[in-house]
Amino acid sequence: MRSRITVIILWLSYVSYSSNFSVSLRKQGVAVKGVLTCGEKRLANTLVRIVDLDFDPVLYVWHDCLDEMNPCLRKIKLEIPKKFIHDGNPNLSNWVDIGTINLEGSFASEKRECVN
Repeated sequence: MRSRITVIILWLSYVSYSSNFSVSLRKQGVAVKGVLTCGEKRLANTLVRIVDLDFDPVLYVWHDCLDEMNPCLRKIKLEIPKKFIHDGNPNLSNWVDIGTINLEGSFASEKRECVN
């Protein structure tokens, strides 16, 4: 049976400013699902995090696929389209399905980072 890694919904709170400069908090989130592999094997020892960069949701993945001997982890960045931001109650159409990503290859946004 193929193992699936589902990224749990991370709730992001955005601060929005109305025309009268009062600050209101609005709960928003992004839901991501998909499978991360290293070749034919499911990826182990992986850190996945959704962050908010200037109101643009981004999925970061830290991993050591084909890289166990090097210090720190490989880090990739996947931008999530704004149309998938939901109001805190996602339905099936609000989930971003990243499909199956084989992390053996390299990515344009890839970097190396030490994560504690």
